[in-house]
Amino acid sequence: MTFFKSVLSSCLGVFLAFILIILVFVGISSASFLSSETKPKLGLLYLDLSEIVPELTGNIGSSSFSLEAQPNYTGLQELKKLIDHAKTDDNVKGIVLDIKDTPNGASTLFEIVKSLKDFKESKKPVLAYIDNTSQNGYMVSSVADQIMMNPNGEIGLRGYGMMVPFVKDAADKLGIEFKIFYAGNFKSATESLRRTDISPENRLQSREFLAERMDVFKQILFQNRKLQSAKLDSIMNNILGRSAKLSLSNGLVDKIGYRPDFHELIASKTGLDADDLNYIGIDTYAAATILSNKGSFSNKIAVVYLEGDIMDGADDKGLISDKKYEKVFAKIRKDDKVKAVVLRVNSGGGSSYSSDIIWNEVELLKKKNIPVIASFGDYAASGGYYVACGADKIFAAPNTLTGSIGVFSILLKTKELFNEKLGITFDTVKTHNNAIYLSSNYDFSPKEEEVMKEMTEDIYDQFLTKVAKGRKMSKDSVHLVAQGRVWTGQKAITNGLVDELGNLDDAIAAAAKMAKVDDYRVSEFPYIEKEFWEELLQSLTKSTEPEAQVKNWLKTQNKSLYETSIYLEKLSKMEKVQAKLPFRIEE
Repeated sequence: MTFFKSVLSSCLGVFLAFILIILVFVGISSASFLSSETKPKLGLLYLDLSEIVPELTGNIGSSSFSLEAQPNYTGLQELKKLIDHAKTDDNVKGIVLDIKDTPNGASTLFEIVKSLKDFKESKKPVLAYIDNTSQNGYMVSSVADQIMMNPNGEIGLRGYGMMVPFVKDAADKLGIEFKIFYAGNFKSATESLRRTDISPENRLQSREFLAERMDVFKQILFQNRKLQSAKLDSIMNNILGRSAKLSLSNGLVDKIGYRPDFHELIASKTGLDADDLNYIGIDTYAAATILSNKGSFSNKIAVVYLEGDIMDGADDKGLISDKKYEKVFAKIRKDDKVKAVVLRVNSGGGSSYSSDIIWNEVELLKKKNIPVIASFGDYAASGGYYVACGADKIFAAPNTLTGSIGVFSILLKTKELFNEKLGITFDTVKTHNNAIYLSSNYDFSPKEEEVMKEMTEDIYDQFLTKVAKGRKMSKDSVHLVAQGRVWTGQKAITNGLVDELGNLDDAIAAAAKMAKVDDYRVSEFPYIEKEFWEELLQSLTKSTEPEAQVKNWLKTQNKSLYETSIYLEKLSKMEKVQAKLPFRIEE
């Protein structure tokens, strides 16, 4: 009976999928008959940044199936080009910022702020409306010519902080033990599993890192709003963004009003009709705008985007793996038109195995005398730094989180859970001492622990060696700034891990100069193909999984708890030795 139920449910699923596909076809056919009137006309470019902005457009894993349209995830580099294009687009009369909260990293937002400031050179207005916004949301909004705030609004200016969940006591009560091996005193990625508080080393590096990021934040607000450091300290310590009146009296905003009042402000600055404003979303503008890629077809600068976690064998969007990038680099090496390569890194690391494979791919490029330049985004830490340490030159943003040169391994021990809590015991027959190697159901032998410690320290030594080679430093010098410690991009210049402050455009220019080419085109990798039907069918099958439903519910109900659960889940499932960022930053 169960078999027939499974068959019937599968048939029903396939039938519903085909019905949905037919409906999509009808929608596509109908859309093709829409007139050009649907294309963006005279109006204002609208930016809210409530979705992730990946480095490369579309390079992010698709979410579970929903009848609602999934966001296109316009990439950072395309977003910057669109804002630049809008400067000279007569149909764009200005930019409206309506940023409540944003999941994007500090370096990404830093780049967007720069693009918005550059847009203002066109003399077109940039206007912001705030009802409730986060600290980083306000940082972007601060670039506006004028900021209006809802009478009951709030600005979350409270300073940067870090809160770490610890599960060791809970694991002890359940009879679960995490056996941790790590190289580097600052390598704190496993502290959640082996401690009940933040270690002195992690507290030191976190305090310094957050203070340096706050310095960059304050510089942006001083440039945009002329707010002095001491004034901002007072605002944050006394929560003076908690009301519209306090925000106005402390210089955070320029006016208080409702959205109709904001429409009147827009009309006065642009000459548009306040009752008939046309807001152009960034995805809509991207679809209607052709961004030219000028330059010679004979000379290419290949930009390879390395963003997301580093995982062995993964082939999904928004992830880095040996499997995916071996193909990418092989294709680049075979193309004689590629004169230089730029690595755009935005990763907190992951598998040391895949990191090492990608490092070797970079070395193969250099053996062909192809210059390699690295450009760091929000993160280029641990494995993220590993993949790029061999580059001829490295650029970073001032607030990039980089370094974290260290590794760790995790072994799960469940003997007490099974034996004493659940009453489940195990027995074995084996031909050799290590036939049941590293089983979580037994105590680890001294030999097993010795082997794991040796493997972890060996990979750390390899990491140090490769950084020393790439950065032209002694291994001892690298070790002094390594040990898993994280740095800002600005501080990394002083300790030799980064060469210059700059963005991807600066890195591309440096690559062209090193390759001695003036006329070139930029080619982006990996190529993101919208595999619509495959994603649709995958989403249909995933949508019924209880785990996916629970995660989706938790994501909507408690974002912080959801992110913490995902982080701990990833940490506990890691295999092999890991080169991964020691903590998460909540932006």
